[in-house]
Amino acid sequence: MKHTYTKKEALRIIIATAKEYAKMLEGLNYLFLYRNRLSNEIEYFEAAFSKKIGKNLYDRINK
Repeated sequence: MKHTYTKKEALRIIIATAKEYAKMLEGLNYLFLYRNRLSNEIEYFEAAFSKKIGKNLYDRINK
């Protein structure tokens, strides 16, 4: 059975997630390395967690 969240519950989850994002990831870059299962080659991608994303999320919630 699928759980449905109320608007208040959803906002609480989003705000808590944004705070965790800011605390743990904001301003950092990560390099992810993995082996492509089809080609068997090592591949990578970089993820940059900017301050702008957290601010945009906060601004949208507090309109």
